[in-house]
Amino acid sequence: MQRIEFKTLQHASSNPKLCATLEYLKEELCNYCYAHGAGVVVKHEEGHTTHAPFALLPTPMPRYVYTHLMKLSPLMNLLYDRVARDAAFLRKTLEPSSKVDPFVRNLLSVHKRLYVDAKPVQQIALSITRSDYMLHYDNATQNFHPKQVEMNMISTSFACLSSHIYNMHRFLLQRHVEKLSAEVPAASTTLSHHPQDGVERESKFAAPEGSASAAMGALPIREVELSLESLPPSNNAMHGLADALAEAVNVYYERFYRPSQTRESRKYHDLYVLMVVQANERNAFDQRHLEYELHRRNIPVMRRSLGELYEFARVDEATKQLYVGDRAIAVVYYRAAYTPNDFSGLENPETVPEWIAMERMEASLAIKCPTVAHHLAGTKKVQQELAQPGVTERYLSAEEASGIRTLYAGLWGLENDDPATQSIIKQAISNPDKFVLKPQREGGGNNLWGEDLVRTLQTSDVEGRSAFILMSKIEPKSYPQAYVRQGKLYASECLCELGVYGTMISESSFDHSGAPAGGERVIRNQTEGTLLRTKPVSSNEGGVNAGYAVLDTPILYEL
Repeated sequence: MQRIEFKTLQHASSNPKLCATLEYLKEELCNYCYAHGAGVVVKHEEGHTTHAPFALLPTPMPRYVYTHLMKLSPLMNLLYDRVARDAAFLRKTLEPSSKVDPFVRNLLSVHKRLYVDAKPVQQIALSITRSDYMLHYDNATQNFHPKQVEMNMISTSFACLSSHIYNMHRFLLQRHVEKLSAEVPAASTTLSHHPQDGVERESKFAAPEGSASAAMGALPIREVELSLESLPPSNNAMHGLADALAEAVNVYYERFYRPSQTRESRKYHDLYVLMVVQANERNAFDQRHLEYELHRRNIPVMRRSLGELYEFARVDEATKQLYVGDRAIAVVYYRAAYTPNDFSGLENPETVPEWIAMERMEASLAIKCPTVAHHLAGTKKVQQELAQPGVTERYLSAEEASGIRTLYAGLWGLENDDPATQSIIKQAISNPDKFVLKPQREGGGNNLWGEDLVRTLQTSDVEGRSAFILMSKIEPKSYPQAYVRQGKLYASECLCELGVYGTMISESSFDHSGAPAGGERVIRNQTEGTLLRTKPVSSNEGGVNAGYAVLDTPILYEL
């Protein structure tokens, strides 16, 4: 894992008054996080927690980009739901990777047994998605072009903490914008960002590189008003995800649970959401907020690891009802199982407790979030295949597909040895700073860059490199930013990545080929909010939990 060294705020700068103001704001916002439970676990064994890492001020973003991506979220949900229900496409697309990647191979094996060789017990699926984007900047046209980094279909995290950080920045602008205006000459009531034409301009005041002064006053050309009106109107990701889970429980209750007995003997609040979690979860605060939101909706939540579920989960053979102990489960919500590290072994999965537990739950009547099919649909290889000519158009109309296609970066599969593949490999080896090599993994810290990319492409045979896809590197504009991690204030040139949350409840078969001709039922399909992550330009990865990025809020401006 790459280690990022941040430049510590230099208090002995040419503007000590500014530094004192930013230190004051840091303390105010840290206290806000503590008071509202916006935290992360540092060390479980010591009970050490801290605030969630955050940007001190919101980061500028063109309003049209934000609005465009929010509107496209339901269409992205629909695309990936239809892909997940095309069993033949999934198997054909992922078969080359499965030969060298045992994690993908095991997921495909579960999928084959339960969705290909047999009719799935449950055809209703809940998807909680997050499509991540970076804003590629075209120097020739001086325009921003949002490009998809990845589509997250399992364990989409930080919805709750992101909502709290949004509220934190609202609090900042409500309570302290006057202080910023009076005591921070460079900010006044505006936030400066880099010019689009690349021309260097004087900062409003000088400060050492790496200081908060430098972070807040560099290269102004367009000023973004620091006001509540410039923030997005809301970030309801936390409530939206809770509403989707609650709606899935209600669907299960009405369709499967209540009809099996009299209303008097089967109560709605008897049904649980099972949250499948990792042991020693660092992001427990984010998960707990969602649990408490469901509690407010009178829905109990049970947290269990895959190992615990191997011991205590069972399926009634007659009804296929999933139980943990004597508790009936309506929805299985995965916040684990996205990484091989959650399984004690990858070989002979039929003997590995975690794989056994996962397949047992998958074979039950409970609504899964996600199903193993939707999990597979979120792999990088599927993302790459959808970018091929005519593939997205199998699942969406030509008009819908054209809108989605504008979001695709350059994507190439590596499982062939034809001239086109050899050509793009040579380009990547010659210009590694223009590409990234991605395996079929989630969770951050898995991608290969620079020398690692070159070495892997030079040493891998065709089968070995089929575990990866090649993606053109998105090149966004950087912004000066101050941010806070474990109580310390830092400053750096930063990049940001916007994730858009969506939820979908659908019912259809899992053997479509392309868009379903009929029988597709969409119960829910909504955009739920956003996650903005900001990271130093020196970082290639974007994970908050992995220590690369901080949580942020966009502040919108007109071009």
